[in-house]
Amino acid sequence: MSKIKLILIALMTTLALSSCNSKTTSSISDSNFTTTTTIITTTTPTTTSHTLTTTKPSTTTTTSKSSTTTTTTTTTTTTTTTTHDYSSEISALEQENNRLQGEISTYQNEINNEQSDISIYEIYKSDAEDDVEEAKIQLENANKKMVKVYGDGGWTTEVDSEAVSKAQSHLDDCQRVVDVYNELISESQSNIDYYNTCISNNQSSIENNNSLINDYRSR
Repeated sequence: MSKIKLILIALMTTLALSSCNSKTTSSISDSNFTTTTTIITTTTPTTTSHTLTTTKPSTTTTTSKSSTTTTTTTTTTTTTTTTHDYSSEISALEQENNRLQGEISTYQNEINNEQSDISIYEIYKSDAEDDVEEAKIQLENANKKMVKVYGDGGWTTEVDSEAVSKAQSHLDDCQRVVDVYNELISESQSNIDYYNTCISNNQSSIENNNSLINDYRSR
């Protein structure tokens, strides 16, 4: 019995000392990821050291730096000026001017021809007018020419009617020649007036075309 009591007393003493002499030392080691707690329990007669490793949740602090992307939008306003190509119009007008100028040259040649004809007509007309003057003289002389005519009253003196008729006919022919040349001269002059009008019209058209050409080139 005494031995059992001694064992019980020893156990109770151990428990009492365990409750009185229990000493806990906490060592906290901070790190970014793990906390280690060391508990030393001192009992009599045995000292038991327990190491409790508490894994601290890894707290990742994410510093979210707001990346501000500044997008610079450069708006380029392009003013497109639509330039019409007037080269075809200008070319057409220049060709038209060349054609009109060619006509002017033709008209001028015709005028020169008509003027040359008029000069010739004037010469022939002058000769015809001389013939007229001569025919007038012949007619005058014919009117003075007297012939003897035998009639009921015997011989009488009369104007030579046959000579007068011939002289008058010749004078009329000469005058008709003058009239023909006058008509030819008048016709040629009318042609010249017509060609001059055509030249004037063409020159006006050329001036208008040149104004259009200058206008197209200034655009």
